Amino acid sequence: MSELPSSEDLDPSTGTDAPTPPTTTGPLEVTVAHQLAVTPGRAPFLAPPKTKTSLRVNELPAEIGAVLRDHLDAFAPARIELDAETDPRRPRTRVANLLFTRGDGRPIHRGAWTHIWRPAVKKAGLPEGSGSATCGTTSRRC
Repeated sequence: MSELPSSEDLDPSTGTDAPTPPTTTGPLEVTVAHQLAVTPGRAPFLAPPKTKTSLRVNELPAEIGAVLRDHLDAFAPARIELDAETDPRRPRTRVANLLFTRGDGRPIHRGAWTHIWRPAVKKAGLPEGSGSATCGTTSRRC
């Protein structure tokens, strides 16, 4: 989860364009509706997921939900203007509410992730070369 819904997005659970804020109790669900894409020669932009099956809703384990709620309490989402190509018939620029950004406020993308992940692995005392698969997701090794 890297973005909270913006008022420009349709909330599938309510059928309105008003986002439903995360609840403070119960399980959190993450809706995968788009991805941050990076191509050479242009700034990161929002794009549709790679496949139709990538559009999904995942329930977070309670422990992760608690950490995410703490993060949301401590850090407001960063409002960043990005090109949005989530609807190829209607490319536009819109404000994205990003939950996680780099120290300089820019979006985190795969090219920048290694520079964030390796120090975190070291600080956590994990073996060198541990990838995000160590935390239960699928990824290449860092």
